[in-house]
Amino acid sequence: MPIAYRTILTINNHLKTDLYDGDPKLQAGSIDGVMPDYIRSGTQQTVYISASGSFAGSSGAILYKTHNSARDREEKLAFEFKCVNEEANFVKFSSSMPNQLGVKVDPYTPTDHPLYATFTITQEEA
Repeated sequence: MPIAYRTILTINNHLKTDLYDGDPKLQAGSIDGVMPDYIRSGTQQTVYISASGSFAGSSGAILYKTHNSARDREEKLAFEFKCVNEEANFVKFSSSMPNQLGVKVDPYTPTDHPLYATFTITQEEA
């Protein structure tokens, strides 16, 4: 397994609510170890995605849900990534409540392998 094309995602949850129902939607690679199903408010978790046996690398998204108390509904969050052979790495965040969340992605190098990415999610004040 080519270790170089794996991805290590760290998610810092600075929301007032927990993240739950972790769901990997992988296009390439597989979860290495235990996928954190739950990220409590004020904590962080790391997700390890191993590259497959070829140089397909690792790519896809890690999905979580959170409760939006202002709207009394469940919201979805997606932590997207790509670390594959001969392409630039990228990470991206999207959610069903973009105006209520702030996200910071720590700097990463598009050509480094493996890909290390850290997301910090915060609540935007109205």
